[in-house]
Amino acid sequence: MEAAPEPITASEPASASTPFAASMPFAVSLPAESPDRLFQRVALAWVIAPALILLASCVLQVGERREVVLPWLNVALPETCGLYSRFGIDCPGCGLTRSFIHIAHADPLAAWRLHPLSWLLFAFVAAQIPLALAHARGSRSAWLKPLTRANEWALVALAITLMLFWLGKLSVGFFG
Repeated sequence: MEAAPEPITASEPASASTPFAASMPFAVSLPAESPDRLFQRVALAWVIAPALILLASCVLQVGERREVVLPWLNVALPETCGLYSRFGIDCPGCGLTRSFIHIAHADPLAAWRLHPLSWLLFAFVAAQIPLALAHARGSRSAWLKPLTRANEWALVALAITLMLFWLGKLSVGFFG
């Protein structure tokens, strides 16, 4: 008759030598990934996301109403703003997708009418690509750390500006 395995206590971490860990089919030890390698993977995703945003801006089109259209299929994409679709109120980012499309299609006036901050945000998204590429290739340049810090502050400033703009837009819409 086989003896029952001893319980594992908090002071005794599970390892491959303990009976509990050995009996678990999913207890697989993965090789530890170096922090630099993990950071490079995150930076690569940081390159891909803004590149896809800019590519989508070039490919998509704005329809006659609010809709964004896949041009080769002439199919309108569903409304993405939950606040607008449920309550008819624009969110802080309402109009940015369509503005980005107008900017990519060289229609600055239409972009401005949809969202006056779209130019700043479009430039910020585009600036992420070279910054993320520098991080992805593991650059240790002296200029990269202060530029990354400035990028973080720019993101905070843009978020605050976006919220203040939205609150101003709401107050004019409700009280004006």
